Amino acid sequence: MARYIKSRYPHIFIAVGGVHASLNPEAGHSRGLDAVCIGEGEYPVVELAAQLEKGLTPSGISNFWFKRMAG
Repeated sequence: MARYIKSRYPHIFIAVGGVHASLNPEAGHSRGLDAVCIGEGEYPVVELAAQLEKGLTPSGISNFWFKRMAG
């Protein structure tokens, strides 16, 4: 689903969390995701939304792994 969304709307930021993401976060980056939340996400996702709302490239948020963009 994430790959489909990215192919049509590449500007949309896609993040995932939950038990599967926490157990194997590296798998998420191969599936069109921009970020994976590992562990608790209630407060980190608020920080993620704040950074995205400001137009920033998200980084430095506890419990998140971010896909590194080339270039």
